This record gives sequence, C-alpha cells and structure tokens, in this order.
Amino acid sequence: MKKIILALLVLLIAAAVVPVTYAEEISSGSKFDNALMQKNSLLIREITDFTSIVNDNGNEITFQTAVLTDITSGTKYCALQIDYFYSYSEPHAVALLDIDEIDDAIMTLQYIKDHIEETDSYTKITYTCGSGAVIGAEHDGSRKRILIQQPPELPLVFEISDADNLITILQTAKATLESKMTEAEK
Repeated sequence: MKKIILALLVLLIAAAVVPVTYAEEISSGSKFDNALMQKNSLLIREITDFTSIVNDNGNEITFQTAVLTDITSGTKYCALQIDYFYSYSEPHAVALLDIDEIDDAIMTLQYIKDHIEETDSYTKITYTCGSGAVIGAEHDGSRKRILIQQPPELPLVFEISDADNLITILQTAKATLESKMTEAEK
C-alpha cells in the first residue's frame, strides 16, 4: 500500500512540475515571438523595411520594424528585426529586439564605444535579448569589433567606428515603433 501511495505521490508531483517548466520555457523568449506562438489568436504581422547598411564583410543588413497585432485581445507587440542576406539566398533574421529592449542595446553600444579601448587582452562584452540575440563586442588582442548575432548563426561584424551609426539607427527605429504604437491606440 505504501508503494502505491508513494508512486501516486511521485506522479502527482511530476504532473505539477511539467506545466510550470513548459510555461517558463514559453515566457523566456521575446514578447514578439511568444505572441506569434499563441494558439487560438487572430494575428496580423506588419514588417516594414526601415533602413539598410553594408558591413565590413560586404553583407547587406536590413533593419525592419515589426508590428504584431493580436486581433483577438487587441494587444500590439513591436520589435526591431535585423535581417541580412547571404549571397543569393532568402533573408536570414539575425536579431529580434522587443521595443523595450532597444534602450538596453543602445546602452550596450554606448558602453562598447566608451570602454572598448580600455581593454588590452581578450575581452567580450555582451547583452542578450529575450529572443536570444546577442549584441556585443570582442577584443581578441589585436582587433576590436562589434558583433550582432542570433546563435548559433555566425555574427555580423562591425568596426567600433560604426557604433554611432548603429546607435542612431536603433534610436530612430525605437521612435518609429513608438509612433506606430501611439497610432494604434487612437
């Protein structure tokens, strides 16, 4: 009898833990991605090319504003999507930043710009977004560079001198997304 009660207790605890683990897994991504994965929702996703630049490796990188509207609940989600093109392939998303993560990305780039010259050995500075995208810098002893990456993909590489341009792009993208949120509320 004790074995049966113990087995039932173990099953009850296991059943209680599985939904909590699954809920934590879902909520760990970006708000934009989590909203895309919701079931029983009518969603409209609008992606607009915002600007594009070419990095030192010759990759064309496109910054896009993304607005997701959940018609069912009336909720809007905004994000900045950074895509780049391999030679002749489809665009490949490299990073997704929720609107509330853009300021942290700007702060990271500003920190890199202000402090990377103080490092003299192998150093890595990183900010990880909810989507898993990483914005940071690397100093390998001789070369200092900015990296934007969605692991496990290869990072986009920028020179430290590109920090101001990237900061301006992020600031303008956030303002654009905020205006889209305000328009939606009217």
